[in-house]
Amino acid sequence: ERFADRFAHFNFRDHMLRPCYGLAEATVFVGSGTWSDAADDSRGAVRFGVDELSAGRAQRNTSGTSSALVRYELPKSPLVRIVDV
Repeated sequence: ERFADRFAHFNFRDHMLRPCYGLAEATVFVGSGTWSDAADDSRGAVRFGVDELSAGRAQRNTSGTSSALVRYELPKSPLVRIVDV
């Protein structure tokens, strides 16, 4: 959210962001998705209570002290191929 807001004056639009999970050592991402109406806010984040997260529990919280975590979709198949091109 802050990234999109900060670079908006360079014509960056928040729909250009894509939530994903990456493996730095592989230089590719494994899990990705598009922003969804099913998410709690327009940028695909889901809000969780800070105190609950600190205690190791993930409990959604839209009021009070909360932290936004980006959601992404898991691959349709657990198959991941590592190839040398």
